[in-house]
Amino acid sequence: MRLAGSARTLVTLQSAYLPLARGQECSRYTGIVVALLILMTLLSGCAVGPNYKRPAAVVPDTWKGEGPWQTAVPKDAIPKGNWWEIYHDSELDRLELELVQANQSLAAAQDRLSEARSTARVASSAWSSQGSDNTAGSSRNIPPACSR
Repeated sequence: MRLAGSARTLVTLQSAYLPLARGQECSRYTGIVVALLILMTLLSGCAVGPNYKRPAAVVPDTWKGEGPWQTAVPKDAIPKGNWWEIYHDSELDRLELELVQANQSLAAAQDRLSEARSTARVASSAWSSQGSDNTAGSSRNIPPACSR
């Protein structure tokens, strides 16, 4: 039985892929064919077209900055400590003083600092000498088992 051209091609394609379906080893050219197909697919994405013309963009020679903005001027000379004093307002001064005195976080930080200083004093006292100037030797310092 003779097969027509398209049927013969179909049988040939099916027989080419039968080893893959059965889990048999591929031919040594399969990897090359797959790599070439991938390469052609990737390179076809770079094609722009036969009549591509780059669009003209109007670009001025220089940039002209017009607008409501202005150059920044840093104010480093303004004091950073009691910033509210630049307003010369006694009510604001009083409120800031009241705020500092009633600040619980600041009070807690002062308490932690005081505690840390006390702990450091106690720890450093262990390093100071604890000796006495008693050279006669007292039996009070000797344990009872050794004082016979």
